[in-house]
Amino acid sequence: MFKSDYIIRATADNPAVDVDAPGRVLAALVEGAADYAIESGLPYGSAVEAITVDALTKADAMAVDASDREHVTPLVRRTGFFRR
Repeated sequence: MFKSDYIIRATADNPAVDVDAPGRVLAALVEGAADYAIESGLPYGSAVEAITVDALTKADAMAVDASDREHVTPLVRRTGFFRR
């Protein structure tokens, strides 16, 4: 088993991810002491997300809609409970 404080999310329907993107969003997350980070202004299908394990665990506990579990981060993005 591996323990990590951070998760990088790159989905299969985002096929054009820049190989340096995970490093950039993780650096932004850590340097900004944030719970969640994503690059903006990129073409559709090219972004990755970074989230802390603690934030993902909290979002799981808060989720009541099935869509919040399926899509993982909308709850984090739309509430004021997480540092972005």
